[in-house]
Amino acid sequence: MRTGGVLLWAALLGGSPTTDDLVARLGSPRYADREAASGELLARGRSAIPALRRGEDSSDLEIRTRAERLLERIEGDLLVEPTLVELDLRGVRVGEVAARISERTGLKVVLDPESSGSAGRAIDLTTDGPIPFWEAIARLGHAAELDSATAPAEVAGSSEDRVVLFERSRGPSAPTSIRGPFRTRVLGLTYQHELNYESRIPGAAAADPIRIGRDAPEAEPAFPAENRQFSIRFVLAAEPRMILAQNGGASIVEARDDRGQSLLLGARPGATIESAPLLELNASNSLRFQVDLSRPVEPGRKIARLRGRVPVSVWSRKSDPLEAALADGVGRRVAKGGTRLTVDGFQPLPETTQYRIDLTLFEPNETRRGEPTEVGSNDVDESFRLEILDARGRIIPWFLAGTTSVGNESRMSVVTLPMRDAGAPASIRRYQTNARSTEVEFEFNDLPMP
Repeated sequence: MRTGGVLLWAALLGGSPTTDDLVARLGSPRYADREAASGELLARGRSAIPALRRGEDSSDLEIRTRAERLLERIEGDLLVEPTLVELDLRGVRVGEVAARISERTGLKVVLDPESSGSAGRAIDLTTDGPIPFWEAIARLGHAAELDSATAPAEVAGSSEDRVVLFERSRGPSAPTSIRGPFRTRVLGLTYQHELNYESRIPGAAAADPIRIGRDAPEAEPAFPAENRQFSIRFVLAAEPRMILAQNGGASIVEARDDRGQSLLLGARPGATIESAPLLELNASNSLRFQVDLSRPVEPGRKIARLRGRVPVSVWSRKSDPLEAALADGVGRRVAKGGTRLTVDGFQPLPETTQYRIDLTLFEPNETRRGEPTEVGSNDVDESFRLEILDARGRIIPWFLAGTTSVGNESRMSVVTLPMRDAGAPASIRRYQTNARSTEVEFEFNDLPMP
């Protein structure tokens, strides 16, 4: 619902105000006008981004600050929206279908080299309007009898993660749940029932129990000891444009078998169970997690319904990085939105094809506002934010050799790695990121009972 202030402007202007008009109103002396403009720009979402980017360079502090905050909000909301693609392909080879999806989404989809025989197979793939990226991948896999998995970038220092298509093994694909830009798949279901005949404390059985007064001896523990474990393992993948990290344990809100029995630990109606997250040292395009359940004494044949959610933080690169020349850029500073990058040194390492690059980076505190606080040091690793290229735009792998930070300023040294056919490093890019914390829901029906 639009505010009265915006409707008044529309009446005065003879129509809806442009996004540039609204950005200008962010600097109005009247608070109500500033708030009304902010609300309208937020409602316009993606279409307001170009004007808000121009507002970031305004000389008016109020416009600049509000534009930055609105961009952060809008881009964060868009980050967890799925990438949509519409397809109308008939009799098209699998390799070309993958290329078309890549072209239309900007997300890399490739065939595994060992599955290259499938590339020439002709299939039909049509959609009734735009569908989410992961749904398109599922339909492609069904039509071509292929499975898919996310894979890290071929080159370190590149965000170009990809989806790899490969020949499907016999039998159905893994159970899958798609929600927005996320795909959750079941990796495995495990049930173990152990009877343990080992003594818990060697030699303890031979000792006489100590009795005090007329107290009766404690009841002997059950022997053999029983241990039951019932769990399900999952992998959660994001679209290749982003990376993610788990914020906490997955919560199961419903789990029952086809006999109506609850599989929740404790079996309390309306209860949820949380699992501890598996250790993830770095944010990546996918993560694995596990949930523990309770198996009834007489279980059904299937897990009729399983619903839950897992909390994550997600990041993607913004499209307008700082870029600095290397050989001709030593000592020069490039800046954008308060962030400054200086190339302090650039030199080849003796008797190698490697180079050392020394950098100074200054980031004002507000550039980190809104980024998730649940992961690491309130930021993503520099391997996601830095990119080194040769003169032909090919990405060169690198590693961080050292870093020191004082306040908002960081000094770092990176060393390139040898790469076949790559030229000498010509430029370096440093990206800002969009970030968002969210909960990914998943739902599965009729899973086999282990």
